[in-house]
Amino acid sequence: MSFEALRVHSGFSYLNSGLVAERIPFLAAKAGYTAIGLSDKGSLSGYAPFYHNCLKANVKPVFMMDATVLEGTYCLVVESEEGYRSLLQIALLTSENKLTLTDLLKYAKGLTAVFPFENPIFRQGYLNKDEKIGEKLAPLLKGYEHVYLGLPYLPEEKEFIAFCRDFAKSHSYDVVALPEISYEKETDAIVLKIVGAIQNHETLLEKEAKGYEYLLNEATAASFYTKEEIELTEKIANFSTFEYMRKRGSLLHFDNDEGLSSEDYLGKKAMEGLKQRVPNPSEEYLNRLSYELGVIDKMGYADYFLIVSDYVNYAKTHGVSVGPGRGSGAGSLVSYSLGIVEADP
Repeated sequence: MSFEALRVHSGFSYLNSGLVAERIPFLAAKAGYTAIGLSDKGSLSGYAPFYHNCLKANVKPVFMMDATVLEGTYCLVVESEEGYRSLLQIALLTSENKLTLTDLLKYAKGLTAVFPFENPIFRQGYLNKDEKIGEKLAPLLKGYEHVYLGLPYLPEEKEFIAFCRDFAKSHSYDVVALPEISYEKETDAIVLKIVGAIQNHETLLEKEAKGYEYLLNEATAASFYTKEEIELTEKIANFSTFEYMRKRGSLLHFDNDEGLSSEDYLGKKAMEGLKQRVPNPSEEYLNRLSYELGVIDKMGYADYFLIVSDYVNYAKTHGVSVGPGRGSGAGSLVSYSLGIVEADP
């Protein structure tokens, strides 16, 4: 069995971590992990540097995010491209402070949900000896195909941990080892004290601190978690088929009323525009226009030129100021013919 750290926060969890996204993969490799998760709080911004350095460190990246609503925090794991698109929607709503439980369940496809035991429903249920936790929990997880309960690393809270395991067993939930990781070593807990003081505008008097949000080694994990709980970390890490680096999206299509292809319509409009700007154009003009149109067609940018022409000419006829053109666009005869730029190249 192999223990994999999943719920790792980086500096993109603002003032909640002492780890840098770029460095996390190398720390994981050093600790002997074969996979590592990045689960920032409401943010996907660390994905790119995290991914590139996972390749360098030969560690599998697991793309995650902590999403918080009134009902609690969910650790969401991207399983597939569909899951990534779901998480984009959730991250957008989070950034706008609009995320609700309804949204989380609506955009559940392609995501694995891990619901940590630190959430209020368990903490309060433990303290109040609430026997209806199961009834309250079920509606919070109903939208996900794969659901687990995440067990934190809290070696001093043995009674609470026992309560969590008993609850999961009696309600047929699988439990995964889910320590929350925000720094490298046990003694690095002072980092969170520092950022906490910054956040609260306080003066910090402590110089040292220890905590539990560090990268556990295999022996420490095995002494706290069960074999099954550890095995699930590896299963979740390997379950994802998501490929971060791939081309997504495409250029918009410009509709025309003449039933022509975008390439033919662009050629027609460019020729008409050239003759309006340069009456009786010479062979030099015609040859250059033909050459540029050929390059544009080959690159698949006909729609792009038509769209830019459309909004630039709309602006010019509706009192919106437009500059004369700049950069490589100003050197294009097609751009000049379409009215995008004003300088005859």
